[in-house]
Amino acid sequence: QCPGWEEGEILKMTGIEIRNWIAPGEDIISLSEKAVKTVLARNHLSLNDLSLIIVTSGTPGTITPSLATRIQHTLIPEGKHALFCPAFDINAACSGYLYALQSAWDFLNTRPDGIILVVTAEVLSPLVDLTDKSTSPIFGDAATATIVTGSESPLKGKARVYRPVTAAAGEDGTILTVPADTSRTIFMNGPKVYLEAVHSMITLLAKVCTENGIQVEDLDLIVPHQANQRIINAVKQRLKLPEGRVYSQIRNRGNTSSCTIPLCLESIMKESTTGLLGLTAFGGGFTSAGGLVEII
Repeated sequence: QCPGWEEGEILKMTGIEIRNWIAPGEDIISLSEKAVKTVLARNHLSLNDLSLIIVTSGTPGTITPSLATRIQHTLIPEGKHALFCPAFDINAACSGYLYALQSAWDFLNTRPDGIILVVTAEVLSPLVDLTDKSTSPIFGDAATATIVTGSESPLKGKARVYRPVTAAAGEDGTILTVPADTSRTIFMNGPKVYLEAVHSMITLLAKVCTENGIQVEDLDLIVPHQANQRIINAVKQRLKLPEGRVYSQIRNRGNTSSCTIPLCLESIMKESTTGLLGLTAFGGGFTSAGGLVEII
């Protein structure tokens, strides 16, 4: 599907071997609904238990209704009409998950008994120009759902979330754009994105560590946004970290924007890993974020 690429060249240049794209009949709502209903069932929750729904996506499909309220609609029992918890979208591109966790953390600081559903959902494949070597082999589709609870919630979590730090550097779309118009395609100036991403991810990771009185070297594992294996390698090299301290699963996932970090966390938790994880992300806009999660 990528004219001009030699066999093995994509893996060498990006670190990506396979990635998932939506199938015919699927869309961003069906992907999100499956992820949400899975995590709610796992935690024996329903829509009535939720205090807030935050959805982060760069491809919501419509501006109004928001993707958050459309996902909320899939959870409403048939024939029932009532007011439910607030629901809203965040668009922070690949940094969206950490932006959403920051909003969730702030909400729970005033509502410690709250239960928040954080959803990431990205359908990028229809916007990919298959003739563009800088984008066509990279992007995938995914949706994730995370339950975030406060200190007074009866639900006991698998990890402690520290308050993320977020930032933006203001970019007008001449370097990286995911268009709303489906007749257009994703544009990215790869070299410029590479330089900005490496610098911003290292800076925001250091900032969240400093705010919490620790050193980057104290982290048990670093989970960066899975943009490109070359970016992940550059972060590891500049931080002078040993092999195995920076997590990567991009080979089998591709770049799923705001979904990459929660997908990594799911895999890490399945491995029964414990310890303090540093999260860091960079996305279009240019947005960036750093976070800490302690797996318990």
